[in-house]
Amino acid sequence: MTSQTRQPDDFDLLMTAWMDADARVREPDHLLDDVLAKTSRSRPLPAWRLPERWLPMELTMQRVPRTRVAPVVMLALVALALAIVAIAVVGSRRHIPPPFGIAANGQISFVRDGRLVIENADGTRSVAIGSQANEQQSASYSLDGTKIVYKNVVEKGLKPDRYDNTMRFDVVVAEADGSHPIVVARDVAVGNPIWSPDGRWVSFSNNDGRIFVAASDGSSLRDLGLVGGPGWTPSWSPDSSKLAVAVDGGVLWLANRDGSDAHPLSQGHYGEVGQKGWAADWSPDGTHLVFTAGDPAGQEDLYLVGLDGAPERLVVTDGYYGVWSPDGSMVAYLRHGIGNGPRLSIADREFRTQRQLDGDYGWFMPAWSPDQREVAILDDQPGPANVSGPPVITILDVASGHVIATLPAGDVLLSQDTAPDYTLSWQRLAP
Repeated sequence: MTSQTRQPDDFDLLMTAWMDADARVREPDHLLDDVLAKTSRSRPLPAWRLPERWLPMELTMQRVPRTRVAPVVMLALVALALAIVAIAVVGSRRHIPPPFGIAANGQISFVRDGRLVIENADGTRSVAIGSQANEQQSASYSLDGTKIVYKNVVEKGLKPDRYDNTMRFDVVVAEADGSHPIVVARDVAVGNPIWSPDGRWVSFSNNDGRIFVAASDGSSLRDLGLVGGPGWTPSWSPDSSKLAVAVDGGVLWLANRDGSDAHPLSQGHYGEVGQKGWAADWSPDGTHLVFTAGDPAGQEDLYLVGLDGAPERLVVTDGYYGVWSPDGSMVAYLRHGIGNGPRLSIADREFRTQRQLDGDYGWFMPAWSPDQREVAILDDQPGPANVSGPPVITILDVASGHVIATLPAGDVLLSQDTAPDYTLSWQRLAP
């Protein structure tokens, strides 16, 4: 049997013939021509009869979700308003520095001719604060720079001298600019009020040697009594939990803020212990205290003591009134010069290196600038002749020792009874 291969065209013709033969209904050959002829003679529908013309577009098209603009805009406006309010609130809050470490320099406060003044460190914008009917003493800024404490003289005492220890005072806490004063202790004979580092308390001693702690908002005043004996100028530990007290008999004592756990800290025997401004100065890390001790009628020396129970260490012979720098890396103190008064000196924290700055000044506690670049010292006998005259405050550059500024400190000559204990207080501001 012989097979033949069909070409593609033959297959197509065969299939067409087979389907035509089996189809049950067959349209006439002229059907397509008749339909085209009829429709070409028909009029198109009027536009108004087309459904797309009178049905809403939303019903003839697929719906696409639309963003509602009004709520979004409203939310944006609310968010913007909240942001503006937040910025205003944050901007209105004063940034405050920590109590220790480097800070920005603010204003200085000191007593000039019996009036408390606040001024810039260059001597500009000097403003007297406190009651004009009273004299003021012992002004000091809180370590966060927001408050100031001072004493208002309410009774002159037995002598007319402003610094007579029989005088009576109101202890006043106010805002840093002197506004909103609050009397935290009324009509008392007290020494220098000293801030706790957290700003919640003010400590002082009365002329009987009793120690007091007052809440800085005026809400309470606590009498701790005698801490180891008659004491004065209690100074605070950096965590505001303890007080160092210079006790009669030449011993430095330590006690809790409520007066409990009182015990001697220094171990030597001295004619007197304690510095002019406060009992001792705590290092910012709370590990050591620097203090003056010796014979108040003769030589006094500078000592360093820790909290580990070890005896105090003599660090400067014939040294006085040591004050830690803001970051605790240096100590400023006074030392006898050659005939014309004390010299201002700077030492490292271990007193391994010591150097004297130029000039001769008065026996007053120096004051560090918050940025640690300058030290201020009061001079009651200004000038090279070392003759008593109107006092001045000298501000020196720590690195070079050069004088930066000299500020008038009043027209009244200072004597032992009219001299303040420390030079000034320097306000700390946020860096």
